[in-house]
Amino acid sequence: MTLLDVTDLSMRPAAAPRGTKRANKDGSPNDSIRKVAIAGWLIIAVFFGGIGTWAVTAPLNGAVVANAVVKIDGNRKSLQHLDGGIVKELHVREGDRVLAGDLLIVLDETQARAEFEVLTQQYAVLRATEVRLLTELDHGSALVMPPDLKARSDDPYFKSVWNGQLSQFDSRRASLEGQRSVVREKINQLGSQIVGSEAQVKSFTNQIDSVRKEAKDIAPLVERGLIARPRILQLERTAYGLEGQIADANANIAKARQAIAEQEQQIAQFDNDRMTDVTKDLRDTQAKLLEVIPKATNAKAVLGRMEIRAPYTGRVVGLSVFSVGGVIQRGDKILDIVPDEDSLTIEAQVAVEDISDVHPNTRAEVHLTAYKQRIVPIIHGDVIQVSADRLTDPKTNNPYYTAFVRIDQDELATMPNIRLYPGMPATVMIPTIQRTAFDYIVGPLVMSFNHAFRQK
Repeated sequence: MTLLDVTDLSMRPAAAPRGTKRANKDGSPNDSIRKVAIAGWLIIAVFFGGIGTWAVTAPLNGAVVANAVVKIDGNRKSLQHLDGGIVKELHVREGDRVLAGDLLIVLDETQARAEFEVLTQQYAVLRATEVRLLTELDHGSALVMPPDLKARSDDPYFKSVWNGQLSQFDSRRASLEGQRSVVREKINQLGSQIVGSEAQVKSFTNQIDSVRKEAKDIAPLVERGLIARPRILQLERTAYGLEGQIADANANIAKARQAIAEQEQQIAQFDNDRMTDVTKDLRDTQAKLLEVIPKATNAKAVLGRMEIRAPYTGRVVGLSVFSVGGVIQRGDKILDIVPDEDSLTIEAQVAVEDISDVHPNTRAEVHLTAYKQRIVPIIHGDVIQVSADRLTDPKTNNPYYTAFVRIDQDELATMPNIRLYPGMPATVMIPTIQRTAFDYIVGPLVMSFNHAFRQK
């Protein structure tokens, strides 16, 4: 039975009692009522059918809505001072725009300069001493100022230090040379003794030859009895005496030569002792230099940090020093600089239940709630990054994920009256996948059924 049949039956009049005459003609009133009913049912069917068709087929755009704030890529640049100090000059105020390299604050350098000067003087003394000792170790004849010390040649203190090293070099060299001269004089005297002894040996040898020749010549005369034998014996005694003198002279020569060797060894010992002392002094000096050089370098760096300059171009915020004479503690933050060159990023807090719909490279709509919506159009951007893990808001303890949205600069450039400031509030809408109304209605029901049937 169709809908029209049901309508026809429902609209058909009750049967008249038998024998009763019909009051009206058949067809006229009943047909009119039936047509109206049919039209009504058709309207109802078309209405609900259209709604059903729309719910099943028409796509609806969804979006993840998240509160956001404008931040700088890399955040603010905090300016701290490693050493601290007393403010001598203040060249910046809160909100000033500064260029990279601009002088912001000058600290009092009295203590830093005093430490640097002391260490510089220590370095000059030790370096000049090192040059002298190296020259002595190489047996140099004169001190030569190295290039790194020539830059200090106009300094009166360094001049006195260098002149002192020159005097010490000359005096030590003269002292060593004097010791050598004394020993050489002794060697010369011993050499003269050797020459004299050698002359004696030669003379005694000649005398022996003469005596023996004379004894040989008179031997025939003694045999004939012309000369007495004691004469021969006297000549022999003379020869023996000369041989003894030759032996004594040779012994003196040997002693003199041994003494010369000892004196030469003493000269070598002078040199060895001198080199030992020089080497020890050089080692001590270089050890002190190794301690002073980094200290002097650090003191120079501290002195160079007395002028605090802007590392970036930007605007000064959070200035903590306001007057000359103020004290900056070591490592304390002095101010923040909001750099101009850093791009601004929208940081949105996405609810944890919406994170599955948020992905990088997704187009997003940014509503700047600080401006009136009727004069500010929607600004578009791109989701460039999503935090790898959820975070917790320290104020509310609510968990969230961070989505970073980069504003379309070309689109922003078409709005000259709109400017983004760090810390400005915003609302981000990130489109999700399209779903139908039927999905929105049936989805929760299906999920509830799934949970219900899975429960034990």
